[in-house]
Amino acid sequence: KLDQYRKDLTNKIDNRLTNYQNTVNTINANLKVSDVYSLLLKGYSIVKKDNNIIKSTNDLKVGDEVSIKLSDGEVKAKII
Repeated sequence: KLDQYRKDLTNKIDNRLTNYQNTVNTINANLKVSDVYSLLLKGYSIVKKDNNIIKSTNDLKVGDEVSIKLSDGEVKAKII
């Protein structure tokens, strides 16, 4: 009977820890999203080509079409 209590207690602790870890992961994901949005509010933007984030001018060439994410929406542009 004592062994069963130990197993039950161990399972409950494991479940609780798993729930806490899931909560932390969710909060962390939300913070990352919020952080990106706060940068957009400051005037930064996210430029994508073919759904990939552009990190360098070397990733673009004349004629490429890109999407630019701003704090209040998204626009399309063509590299000239």
